[in-house]
Amino acid sequence: MTIPDPYMVSFFQTEAPGCMSGNQLDTTCTGLTSIQYFFGDGALYDLNGLQWCPNLRSVRLEQTNTPPQLPPLPSSVTHLMVENDLFEFPNGYQLPPGLRHLNLRDVPNSTIPDLPQWTNHLGIHDSQIRDLPALNTGLDSLNVSYTAHLATNANQPQGLRM
Repeated sequence: MTIPDPYMVSFFQTEAPGCMSGNQLDTTCTGLTSIQYFFGDGALYDLNGLQWCPNLRSVRLEQTNTPPQLPPLPSSVTHLMVENDLFEFPNGYQLPPGLRHLNLRDVPNSTIPDLPQWTNHLGIHDSQIRDLPALNTGLDSLNVSYTAHLATNANQPQGLRM
């Protein structure tokens, strides 16, 4: 698979060196199984390649110079944190089914995809987000701060801590 983003090429060369040849990622390489965490910022613009990391648990995306492209993430991802005023979820994006914690900070007016069944924490801070997704019954923590445009969700799960 061609990895178009130099940031991601460098990441894979460092974290799974035997899996990269130039900007080509061998998606069958067993070295990809050792990658559990990803942190990206700066010149990053395309996270393609992460979908081939079967044991990836946590993705943290901070401020980038251009709007980052987010591929479908592996089902193993349990934590996703985005602090990026250029980020928007693509239309129809599906969060990983095993996602437990979703934290969004400085995110523009983006539509948050429906939360997977097992998500138990949603944090939205300093963002222009106006609407919450459907909140699942497993959600037990909703943390919202400095997000004045957010509409109240009348369908909150019973026992939700805010």
